[in-house]
Amino acid sequence: MDEEERPVWMEKIEKYLGIFGKEAQRAFGFRHPRILCVTKPSHVKKLKEWTEDAVANAAYADHEKLFFFCEFPTTSAEAFFLTPHFLIGGSDSPVSLFVW
Repeated sequence: MDEEERPVWMEKIEKYLGIFGKEAQRAFGFRHPRILCVTKPSHVKKLKEWTEDAVANAAYADHEKLFFFCEFPTTSAEAFFLTPHFLIGGSDSPVSLFVW
Protein backbone atom coordinates (compact mmCIF):
# COMPACT_ATOMS: atom_id res chain seq x y z
CA MET A 1 0.00 0.00 0.00
CA ASP A 2 2.94 2.34 0.32
CA GLU A 3 2.97 2.95 -3.42
CA GLU A 4 -0.73 3.53 -4.07
CA GLU A 5 -1.68 6.89 -5.46
CA ARG A 6 -4.54 8.94 -4.02
CA PRO A 7 -7.14 8.15 -6.76
CA VAL A 8 -6.59 4.40 -6.39
CA TRP A 9 -6.83 4.61 -2.60
CA MET A 10 -9.97 6.78 -2.72
CA GLU A 11 -11.67 4.28 -5.04
CA LYS A 12 -10.73 1.41 -2.72
CA ILE A 13 -12.17 3.22 0.32
CA GLU A 14 -15.38 4.03 -1.56
CA LYS A 15 -15.77 0.32 -2.30
CA TYR A 16 -15.26 -0.55 1.38
CA LEU A 17 -17.86 2.04 2.32
CA GLY A 18 -20.25 0.56 -0.24
CA ILE A 19 -20.37 -2.76 1.62
CA PHE A 20 -20.72 -1.25 5.10
CA GLY A 21 -24.34 -1.67 6.10
CA LYS A 22 -25.21 -3.58 2.93
CA GLU A 23 -23.17 -6.76 2.58
CA ALA A 24 -21.10 -6.60 5.77
CA GLN A 25 -23.70 -8.24 7.98
CA ARG A 26 -24.12 -11.13 5.56
CA ALA A 27 -20.44 -11.53 4.68
CA PHE A 28 -18.78 -10.87 8.03
CA GLY A 29 -21.53 -11.48 10.59
CA PHE A 30 -21.43 -7.92 11.91
CA ARG A 31 -22.50 -4.58 10.52
CA HIS A 32 -19.22 -2.66 10.35
CA PRO A 33 -15.91 -4.47 9.89
CA ARG A 34 -12.70 -2.73 10.98
CA ILE A 35 -9.96 -2.18 8.42
CA LEU A 36 -6.29 -2.12 9.47
CA CYS A 37 -4.00 -0.30 7.02
CA VAL A 38 -0.31 -1.12 7.53
CA THR A 39 2.24 0.83 5.49
CA LYS A 40 5.59 2.64 5.55
CA PRO A 41 6.01 5.37 8.20
CA SER A 42 6.03 8.09 5.56
CA HIS A 43 2.66 6.96 4.19
CA VAL A 44 0.57 6.47 7.37
CA LYS A 45 -0.75 10.03 7.68
CA LYS A 46 -1.41 10.28 3.93
CA LEU A 47 -3.60 7.17 3.94
CA LYS A 48 -5.43 8.41 7.02
CA GLU A 49 -6.10 11.83 5.46
CA TRP A 50 -7.17 10.32 2.12
CA THR A 51 -9.52 7.93 3.92
CA GLU A 52 -11.07 10.75 5.93
CA ASP A 53 -11.60 12.67 2.68
CA ALA A 54 -13.19 9.65 0.98
CA VAL A 55 -15.56 9.13 3.92
CA ALA A 56 -16.53 12.80 3.95
CA ASN A 57 -17.09 12.81 0.17
CA ALA A 58 -19.30 9.72 0.40
CA ALA A 59 -21.33 11.20 3.30
CA TYR A 60 -20.76 8.20 5.60
CA ALA A 61 -20.69 10.05 8.92
CA ASP A 62 -18.41 8.49 11.55
CA HIS A 63 -17.27 5.68 9.27
CA GLU A 64 -13.71 7.05 9.30
CA LYS A 65 -13.45 5.51 12.79
CA LEU A 66 -13.60 2.05 11.21
CA PHE A 67 -10.12 2.49 9.71
CA PHE A 68 -6.90 2.02 11.69
CA PHE A 69 -3.50 3.09 10.36
CA CYS A 70 0.03 2.16 11.41
CA GLU A 71 3.49 1.52 10.09
CA PHE A 72 4.99 -1.93 9.53
CA PRO A 73 5.86 -3.52 12.89
CA THR A 74 9.46 -3.50 14.08
CA THR A 75 8.72 -5.12 17.45
CA SER A 76 7.17 -8.31 18.77
CA ALA A 77 3.53 -9.02 17.96
CA GLU A 78 2.60 -8.42 21.60
CA ALA A 79 4.26 -5.00 21.68
CA PHE A 80 2.87 -4.16 18.25
CA PHE A 81 -0.77 -4.70 19.19
CA LEU A 82 -0.61 -3.51 22.81
CA THR A 83 1.17 -0.16 22.37
CA PRO A 84 -0.71 2.99 21.40
CA HIS A 85 0.65 3.76 17.94
CA PHE A 86 -2.39 3.09 15.75
CA LEU A 87 -4.16 6.12 14.32
CA ILE A 88 -7.92 6.01 13.85
CA GLY A 89 -9.74 7.98 11.19
CA GLY A 90 -11.12 11.19 12.62
CA SER A 91 -8.59 11.42 15.48
CA ASP A 92 -4.94 12.38 15.90
CA SER A 93 -4.45 10.49 19.18
CA PRO A 94 -2.77 7.07 18.81
CA VAL A 95 -4.46 4.04 20.39
CA SER A 96 -3.57 0.39 20.95
CA LEU A 97 -5.61 -2.30 19.22
CA PHE A 98 -5.75 -4.46 22.33
CA VAL A 99 -5.59 -3.62 26.04
CA TRP A 100 -4.85 -5.79 29.04
